[in-house]
Amino acid sequence: MRLALLSPLPPDSSALAAYAAQYKRALNQVEIDVLTPLTGQRPITSLAAARAWVAERDWRRIDVVHAELMPGSQSEFWVLAALSRLPDRPALSASLHEPDKLAWRPLHQPWLALSQSSWLPAPLRSFACWLASPLTLLAERRLARRMEGFVVHTKYAAERLIKRLKVPPERVCVICPGLSAAGFRPAPSDNVIKVLCVAGVGQRAKALELVLQAWQRARDTGPLVADRLRLTLVGMTPSGLMQPGLDDPLLAIRHAAAKRGLEEQIQWVVDPDPRDVTPLMAEHQVMVLPGVSVGTHAQVTHAEALVRHQDAVQLALANSRPMIVLDQAGLAESVEAGNGVSYQDNDPDALAQVLTRLAGEDSPLDHWFAQAQAVLQDHHWSRQALKHLAYFQQVRGRAPAAP
Repeated sequence: MRLALLSPLPPDSSALAAYAAQYKRALNQVEIDVLTPLTGQRPITSLAAARAWVAERDWRRIDVVHAELMPGSQSEFWVLAALSRLPDRPALSASLHEPDKLAWRPLHQPWLALSQSSWLPAPLRSFACWLASPLTLLAERRLARRMEGFVVHTKYAAERLIKRLKVPPERVCVICPGLSAAGFRPAPSDNVIKVLCVAGVGQRAKALELVLQAWQRARDTGPLVADRLRLTLVGMTPSGLMQPGLDDPLLAIRHAAAKRGLEEQIQWVVDPDPRDVTPLMAEHQVMVLPGVSVGTHAQVTHAEALVRHQDAVQLALANSRPMIVLDQAGLAESVEAGNGVSYQDNDPDALAQVLTRLAGEDSPLDHWFAQAQAVLQDHHWSRQALKHLAYFQQVRGRAPAAP
């Protein structure tokens, strides 16, 4: 099978480029010949430019064109749109790294120019995106109707995609991102339970306050728990994200911890270097994800925040670390294999009980850790590549027949 992969690739330094490079290697291992026609190509910013670019190339020997789509994937969108208009074309497919979108910015003028204008305040740029959203949605649905398949990472993402873009359910395939066993590091073996809480983008401090309350209540149950439990809170500030308009949940929760006399009992890791995050995860036994809760005035959408939480999920899975997650769509799925547990929102006592059990004699940590190792093996790139091969074979069979 010959596949054209539309995605950034190294030397691009983005996380998507690194993922696509691993993806390409994994597909090669199952005898898929992967071509990368966008390598070295300048950005394609319109349908007319994409149609000219497509016309210059021979697509008759390509079985499937597959795009990796996430915010910023403008060239990939337009190439898919141009290919979809050809009478004799390859099958079209895409992996969505945000649950339900093919485009993240206006596709038509003047809204596109307004949304990208650096001289406009951020609220006005967001308002331009909102005004153009009906046109953008129509363009997304038009392309989605012409595509033969979609890959998403969770059942929640599949439901959102089917609902928003009116995609037939049989064309949506749920395949978890591949993991590399090279990222695995044995959990620390000392008697201390180190818990890493990840503060997500666009998250209100209330969710972190619940974690703080639960941790304090767990410690108050006795000296054994207080001696064994250690909490590290890691996250990005608005300045670290270069989005100063966002709320700062880390600052708010630090003030709350200071009022409780707990600030010195918590390790704070603020605006970490991305290269330091994996070693930080390796130093902890458990990750806590307190869910996504985006305010109405935030410059980050619920879906964008959820995607970045999924990055944290992949980090935990790649290191065989159990997770304690909010019982929220898109996150609770990550512990369905028994590699952790979910807890209800607005219930600090329930989370406190989970933390107390972790430090007790009947701790579920060993079982969670064994299940996390099993998930790592099941999601290894070698296995996920076979799932993608089966998916692409189905997609190829849906390609329009030559006239």
